[in-house]
Amino acid sequence: MTDKIETPESGDENSKDNVEYLGIYDKPLIQEGTRERKTTDRLHLKIPVKVKTKIDFSVGKGERLGDIPSIETAITRSKADALKPLHRLLFGRPGSAIEVKRNIKDFRGFSFDSTSDEYQTKEKLLSKMTTQDLKNLCGIVCVQRGASKIEMMEHILEFLLIPASSGIQAPSARKVKKSKRPKSVKKPLKKIKEIKPKSLTKQKKRKSKAAVEDFDTSDEEPLMKKIKKDPPTDSEIETAIRNLLDGADLQNITIKSVCQKLLEEFPRIDITSKKDYIKSTIVSIIN
Repeated sequence: MTDKIETPESGDENSKDNVEYLGIYDKPLIQEGTRERKTTDRLHLKIPVKVKTKIDFSVGKGERLGDIPSIETAITRSKADALKPLHRLLFGRPGSAIEVKRNIKDFRGFSFDSTSDEYQTKEKLLSKMTTQDLKNLCGIVCVQRGASKIEMMEHILEFLLIPASSGIQAPSARKVKKSKRPKSVKKPLKKIKEIKPKSLTKQKKRKSKAAVEDFDTSDEEPLMKKIKKDPPTDSEIETAIRNLLDGADLQNITIKSVCQKLLEEFPRIDITSKKDYIKSTIVSIIN
């Protein structure tokens, strides 16, 4: 609620002008009273309802398009969407799918001549169409197609001023050729060659060869390596060590080299278990 201060000037007419409203910084911190509620102004749109005007088909001076056989067949064969440009040209609106064919068949001609302003508006409407649309219109009303766009426009408007049968037949519907599938020719069955059993000797040779190839690579080792030898005794190890150290250069020979030579001589010796015995034997032989 806005605070106001009334001036003591007299007169009801000037009472509104004499009211001074306080600024936001001059108002008290606590506001008392109720807030004035503003009324909402709602926007009401009035949508005009289009009323379809009835078409007067008795105005034209020519023949009814539905009575001309060539045009009647062309209209019947065409779809409603393809006829809407012609309906717009004749009646000024595209028309619904239900009434398009009926209205075009009842058309008898324009109510104006070639010198009127309405004729020029129809020319402008045709000029906005593509060449293909004009060719379609010429095919529907069965008039000759001109070499240029202007000639086609003139032929269409001349005919629609006073429609009359020109004797040109509507283009016949194209027959869709059914693709003939070639009949499947039954090929004679090939003679199956009789498999003669191979001789038993060849089969045995192949089996024996395959059996030989199944052996492992370890089977190709010489048989001397297959002979199992018992591990050497302590006396045999001592004799071997004496033979190795006999005449050897003690400056170059080591215990490790002696162990390697013992492994070459006795492959089945367990060095880890005999390690202490070998060391003690070497020391005793040297001393």
